[in-house]
Formats: sequence, structure tokens, C-alpha cells
Amino acid sequence: MNGPNDTNRPPPLRLVFLDGMRALAAWFVVVHHIWIESFPGFPGNAGPWVVGWMRWGHLAVAVFIVLSGFSLILGPARHGDRAVDGNAEFFRRRTRRILPPYWVALAISMLVIVAYTGQYSGQFVNLKTALVYGLLLQDIVSAPSPNGAFWSIAVEWHIYFAFPLILWTIRRWGQTAMLVLTTGAVVLAYLLGTGVGGLFEKLLHFTPQFLALFALGVFAGRAMLDRPAPDAASRRRTGLLTAVVTGAMVLVLALGDPGTLVDQFFWLDIVFGSVAALACYALATGSLPSVARVLGSRPLVFVGMFSYSTYLIHFPVLSVVKHAVAEPLGATQLERFLILGGVALPAIAVCSYLFFLAFERPFLGRGVKRRAARPSRQDAPTPAQPLTPAQPPMPAQPLTPDADRAPDAAHQGPDRDRGVTPRG
Repeated sequence: MNGPNDTNRPPPLRLVFLDGMRALAAWFVVVHHIWIESFPGFPGNAGPWVVGWMRWGHLAVAVFIVLSGFSLILGPARHGDRAVDGNAEFFRRRTRRILPPYWVALAISMLVIVAYTGQYSGQFVNLKTALVYGLLLQDIVSAPSPNGAFWSIAVEWHIYFAFPLILWTIRRWGQTAMLVLTTGAVVLAYLLGTGVGGLFEKLLHFTPQFLALFALGVFAGRAMLDRPAPDAASRRRTGLLTAVVTGAMVLVLALGDPGTLVDQFFWLDIVFGSVAALACYALATGSLPSVARVLGSRPLVFVGMFSYSTYLIHFPVLSVVKHAVAEPLGATQLERFLILGGVALPAIAVCSYLFFLAFERPFLGRGVKRRAARPSRQDAPTPAQPLTPAQPPMPAQPLTPDADRAPDAAHQGPDRDRGVTPRG
């Protein structure tokens, strides 16, 4: 039976390049964790220089957050910048989509630590872990970490509660004002947290820059719908600008001092998120057709389909391979890196897909279930084709996060349980 707002609602549209971006972001997180488990000392690189780029797995989470904002605005933008079927229904769908797989992954992660890896790593979990992480309070309350990827799930979950306010701001003053106000509030929170300290310092535990990245994704998606079919000259300019700023970002990461950049993660995230948002706009409007075709290829779309499961479950799989295979062999750091790459990568791929089939796919919408069973692009335009105003948007997929929207339990220092992101 159709709901009250389902009358004449056209079938959903997918922007398939989003799946490819989710796939690359999720596996960048995986590769980052393999690197950091092999070559301790983040942000320094104790391995060959050629693997130094793997230190930047945190930025994959920035991509997930931008993608989450970009995806989630597409539906409301076609309904007067209001949540489709209301805010309560939005939260119900997000809850159903995000939490059941997350809770299963939490149980698996804790079980792996208790039954096996904890005796080697010294890591432990307890009832407080289950309560804090189960309620997604890990960015507020300190507790032993069961999984190095989980800190960002809480961050994005709390961002969802700001989404109705973001929509209200767009309705009242427009998307540009929304971006300025959101970013301004985030920057103010950061300055108070770092400058005043005390109670304000607790604001930094929320990784506030990610709210600005979410707003950047919303802004990019809204701009794409406002101008779905720019002329050829505009597409060329947008494509060139995207290529230039992306190249400049790569040079900064390659040539900049890693310690300095990590210390300035707040600003680096905002700059990198701006580049990611611009890339989403360029891909959606046909300004980067070759890149969009690659990101929309069947292999990447397939892998992107279960990117959330990959993000959730890769860490315990990697830990088991590390303690069961690499360490008993007495491998050097480089040998450990090669072993984890050769054994853990395929193991993570298989386990992630099986986890998806068992614990994620049952909670997808019916249309997404059909695509998950048999990925197809027949129902979607090619990535180079811009949306027309009559076409409806795809349902958003989380990171993670959509979010998919990169953590690291091996980070040294007071924020070890939160990943590679130092607080603030």
C-alpha cells in the first residue's frame, strides 16, 4: 500500500558515480589500517616512501561525510526543502538503515576481542563499551574502543539531528546562507574549544568540522539541482577548476609536513571537503565525464554497494589476520605489510560481502535490494548526463559515511580510541 505522499511519485534515480566514490573511500580506509598496523608511528611513515600516501586514510571519512550531505539533500530539495514524508520518517529510515548492521558489527568486534585478539593486543572491552558504543555516544563518553572505525559512525549519527535545522535554514534564507552560517558556527566552536578550553573544549570531541563538510555536500547537491544542465563552456570550466584544485590538494599532501598537517586537521578537513564537494558537483553535471564513467563502472558500483559493511567489519578481520598469520611468522614491518595486503584484503572483501548479505541488505529499501541482488545501471543515467529538473533523486546511502562517511585504533596518543583524528 502506498503512503500518503507516494501518489505519482516517480521511481528513484541513482547517480552511479556516488557508489564508486564510496567504494574507493571505504577501501582507502582499509588500506590505511593495513599501513598503520604494519608501520607504527603515525603520522610519520616508517615504510617505503611509496606507501606514504596511505597515512591519509582519515580524509576518506571526510569524503563519506560530503557524500552523505550530497545524497541526503536530493530528496528534500524536490519537496520544498523539507524531509520527504516528514522529519520523523527521515529519522526512522536513517535508524533502520544505519543501526542494525552497526549493532551486529559492534557485537562481532567485541566478541573477536574477548575470544581471540585481546590476549595478544592487550585491548579489552566491557559493559561500558557495549552501552556507550551501542548508544552511539563514543564521541561524548570515553570507553574502551571495540573497533577503530566506529568513532565516525557516532559523528555522522549526530549530524543527522542537525539536518532538519539545515533544511529550515535553506527554506528561510537559501543554501548559501545555510553554508555560511553552518561553517561559521563550526569555526566559532573550534576557536572557543582551542582558545578558551574548559567546557568549550568538549565541543571538539564531536569533530565539528564534519558538520561543515556535511553542509558542503548539501550545498553541492542543491547547486546541482538548481543548475542540472550547464552549457558546454561551463562544464569545461568546472572540470578544469576541479582538476586544478584536486591537483593542488594532492601536492599539499605529498609535499607538506605530515605532522603539521595532522595538527591542522580541522582546517585540512574543511579544505579537502570543499574539493570533494566540488568534485561531486562536477561529476553530477557532466563536467568530468571520463572520471564519472570510471566511478560508475560495474566493478566499482558493485563494491560500493557494500561499502558500509566494509567500513564496519574490516577492522576485526584485519586484527585476526594480523595476530593469527603475520605475528606468528615473526615478520618484519615490510613483510607484515605484504602479508596483510595479500591475506587480509581478500578476507575483508569476502567477509564484508557476506556481512552485507546477512545484516545490511535486509534493511535496504526494496528498490535498493533489487539492485543489490543484481547491480544494473539501466535505471540510471550515465554519469556524464546531468539531471533534469523532472528527475527524482536517489535515496541516500550512509557512510560512513555515507557515510559512507577513516579511523584508526592504532593511533598513538590520548585520542587512540577515536582514530587518526586528533581532537580538534
